[in-house]
Amino acid sequence: MTGGMRRTAAVVLNYRGAGDTVDCVASLLQLDRALDVIVVDNDSGDGSLELLRAELPKMLAGLSNIVFQELDAPTAQVDWGDRNERALLLVGSGRNGGYAFGNNIGAKLALQRPDTAFIWVLNNDTIVPDASSLDALIARMDQDETIGICGSTVVYSPLSKGIQTRAGSLFQPLRGRFMPLGAGGSPSDTVDTVAIERSLAYVNGAASFIRRALYDVVGPMREDLFLYYEEYDWACRLKPHFRLGYAVDSIVYHKVGATIGTEGDGGGSPLSAYYLSRNRIRLMAQYMPASLPMAIADELLSAIRAWRAGHRRKCNVILRALTGRKYA
Repeated sequence: MTGGMRRTAAVVLNYRGAGDTVDCVASLLQLDRALDVIVVDNDSGDGSLELLRAELPKMLAGLSNIVFQELDAPTAQVDWGDRNERALLLVGSGRNGGYAFGNNIGAKLALQRPDTAFIWVLNNDTIVPDASSLDALIARMDQDETIGICGSTVVYSPLSKGIQTRAGSLFQPLRGRFMPLGAGGSPSDTVDTVAIERSLAYVNGAASFIRRALYDVVGPMREDLFLYYEEYDWACRLKPHFRLGYAVDSIVYHKVGATIGTEGDGGGSPLSAYYLSRNRIRLMAQYMPASLPMAIADELLSAIRAWRAGHRRKCNVILRALTGRKYA
């Protein structure tokens, strides 16, 4: 096993997607690196926690130096065991507090281990193909200590090989919109990684590699947003201290939207439409007020298109988000 005293902790948040979570964890356990895996169930209430409790220990068959431990509370003290052992932890969050809430629980647990240098936040519907995905992230972080969060080349699937994002998204001020960098391209395409890093507004939350010091200096992800744009808020807050990076050779496969019902373009369920609209407007008002009118106009156009397409529910929730009302 490589990695010395510097460890990485992968945090995988589950919400009613235990099958995907098992596949994600299986890919991580195969990486022969100083990598701990922390699975947080966000109060799924569908039997996910029970299934994970039964299946995760079975996955250690044939693997050495990995110890499974289920914690009885999200604030429990972890018994990390021998310094050369890898940990596979499972914990229930106690309530569905959203994306940031669940991932913050995992990060806090990981940071109990003094030699944890990096937190790897991964959506439960991702797959890490091999150890080079992790090695490339660590190498990029080592090249530039000012990078606080580093992104991967996130690809829809091994078969399609179509890119979802190269690291994350850029911001278009005149439209008040975020656009995924490299979307639709191929991982084999030649890219200007320096230009991508300069363009980044935030790193894709499906696969974010975070330096430990960021938690100490900037703090964890904001939890009141519940879903979407937590990455952008984090990126805005880190600017005085860190910058965003891209490890081009780090490949992560992403099924996209398995839990919340989103599609690759951010469309999908009324719930996802509501939080996408609400949080976009909230954060434009906070960080990019000059772009707020364009963002509001764009959301109104989305509501009109939804109405014309017969998606009355989606239209309604967008309007509720724009007027500051709760999801209903």
